[in-house]
Amino acid sequence: MAGEVAPTRRFGNGPSLNSLGDVASSTHSIESAHGYWHAGAALWIVYEDDDYLVVDKPAGLLSQPGRTLRDSVHARVLDGIDGVSGPVLVHRLDMDTSGLMVLARHKAAHRHLQQQFERRKVVKRYRAVLEHEPAGRDGAIHLPLRLDVDNRPRQIVCKTHGKAATTLWSRRWPEPATTSPSADSLWNGPRAVSFIPLSGRTHQLRVHAAHPLGLDNPILGDRLYGRRECADAITGTGTGTGTGTEDDATIARLYLHAECLGFRHINGSQLRLSSQPSTRNSRREPGDDRHNS
Repeated sequence: MAGEVAPTRRFGNGPSLNSLGDVASSTHSIESAHGYWHAGAALWIVYEDDDYLVVDKPAGLLSQPGRTLRDSVHARVLDGIDGVSGPVLVHRLDMDTSGLMVLARHKAAHRHLQQQFERRKVVKRYRAVLEHEPAGRDGAIHLPLRLDVDNRPRQIVCKTHGKAATTLWSRRWPEPATTSPSADSLWNGPRAVSFIPLSGRTHQLRVHAAHPLGLDNPILGDRLYGRRECADAITGTGTGTGTGTEDDATIARLYLHAECLGFRHINGSQLRLSSQPSTRNSRREPGDDRHNS
């Protein structure tokens, strides 16, 4: 149908996932067959039909196979979903980022999605928690980015050779608390913000949040660009001292979640789906030194 489209099923047990204004249905799960350590790493399917899948990726799961780890959204979909002929991936989320991804079940659907991403027609909104309460209420960040070839996979701001990147941001607080049983007050507190990327550069939101010419306020739990875990990786002038709260020392995930995704279906209807962030594995247990790469 045109407008909001209700999901057909989702995989895994967790907080409610639904298209805007609709109620999610029964649950199933695709688990890793490769001994993936991250508890709660079931891949949930929010929406599916003969052309597309929309999945909710947990933090800590790759979008596509890496050099040494096959377990990923791509591998699980190919291994666990019948009738997927590929190519599958049209876009990716960082391993540390959770939230919505759309995948194609066949070549024509892939091309249709690819054209929308190329033309910036796909609606994406992220929820994040920053290390500090942000100054101001909203704004736009325009900082060109490129790979730091001497320090992969970090990205750096480069006005000479960087690719244009723009991010819109706004404060979320105060807002009504979610009714999810796994709700985390941080996601709805004074440090919570919304990000809308108008471009799709690698680590764009993370760099735009952390850079002194951006928000100068890293995303909580960011081990590449955050000041709690390391010196300022962007300018090389940081002190390495923590800037969050005392309780932030237990943070075990990146507080960045792709919460809204909208695109035009190959049949002409407009799909718009949403997801609430889960707090599974959001806190580090004493003595746990594992981290996402």
